[in-house]
Amino acid sequence: SHISRYNVNHKGLYLIYTTNKTEIDQYTNVKQHLESFRESLEDRFRFKDGTSKLYSLSIPQSQELFDNASEKIFCPYRARKNTFAYDNEMHYGLTDTYIIVPKENCKMNIKYLLALLNSRVLNFWYNHAGKAKGSMNEYFTTPLSRIPLKKIDPSNPKEKTKHNRITELVAELTSLVDEKCQLESSQNHSEKLAGNQIEYTQIIEKIKYIG
Repeated sequence: SHISRYNVNHKGLYLIYTTNKTEIDQYTNVKQHLESFRESLEDRFRFKDGTSKLYSLSIPQSQELFDNASEKIFCPYRARKNTFAYDNEMHYGLTDTYIIVPKENCKMNIKYLLALLNSRVLNFWYNHAGKAKGSMNEYFTTPLSRIPLKKIDPSNPKEKTKHNRITELVAELTSLVDEKCQLESSQNHSEKLAGNQIEYTQIIEKIKYIG
């Protein structure tokens, strides 16, 4: 999976997002590319039953949700432990991922929410209240919507300070994880990678202490 805790590791893959409304003849290069997969496209069930056109996605996800959310949280459909990642680069997820987009009236910063979802406490809760499939947990709408989250009282200085500090630490953490992914794809950066891991561990411990 391209999803790890706190980070979506982009692998240079791009999605051709076409629906039944797409005027494919306006995109000649895309049409030519898809034409090379005609046999596979014609073999899809939703094309055979007339639901999808030849060049459209079989089950398009909510494009508005992906395009309009400046920040969101991804999680894989199956994972051994809570694995939630921050995204602000408009990545698209397919059917093996779920996304969380806070409502407009949500008083929690999305990075604070991310820290809660990746915490040991909520991992323990999900291991008991979620749905297991062998050695993996399944993450989908029903159990995700039941995760208990304490609401923040912005008028309470203590709660506000804790919320803001955890948000700052997660911002540092997501930057570190992005840097780690870049270092791992490069060569001769073992010392920097080791330093990155130490810093990552230190921030995790700070978050646990504040929580």
